[in-house]
Amino acid sequence: MTEYSVRDVPRQAFVQFLAIHLYRNKLLECPVMSHNPANASKFANFQKWWFLEAGKLIVQWYEAPSMPPVQHRKPNMTKQERDAFFKNYSIVELINQYVQLGWVIQDKTGIMFVTDLGKDQLNKIVREFKVKQDAKKDAQP
Repeated sequence: MTEYSVRDVPRQAFVQFLAIHLYRNKLLECPVMSHNPANASKFANFQKWWFLEAGKLIVQWYEAPSMPPVQHRKPNMTKQERDAFFKNYSIVELINQYVQLGWVIQDKTGIMFVTDLGKDQLNKIVREFKVKQDAKKDAQP
């Protein structure tokens, strides 16, 4: 069987596949949903954004370790700044969940690295993605 890594597949399509995989397999939990499941319908778009962001960030850290996109809170924030801060809080929660899974670590300078466990898990998901992608190609006339 051919071995594939995240670098061997189209990034955008894989990020979408990964977001669905993380959601369906309950590997991560969107913080808004865990705090108030009764309002799930109101936050469906946010949940979709959050899982896509989860996929984008871990693929980014897999390809090139980097700093997470985090901002600090300021007094007297505008609505746009509050929205950005809320998304920022959500990304911090995402990082915490990845750390708890053992998929990422953060060094003393704040740079995020995907662990060997995280790389192995992502490579397994890539294989699943490639199988589905190849099956679609074979099904076309």
